[in-house]
Amino acid sequence: MLLNEPPSIDGGEITDKGYINQRAVLARRASAIAAPYADKPNANVVTIEE
Repeated sequence: MLLNEPPSIDGGEITDKGYINQRAVLARRASAIAAPYADKPNANVVTIEE
């Protein structure tokens, strides 16, 4: 899934050294992270039918 916005420095998602702060990303984007694992993914999730 592609997100609409890049990681945010102001949101604490990027450290001073330029690394991704995983804890902040998981907290700030919890709904986006859970979306692909939902029983019925929403329209923003691309799935491949088998």
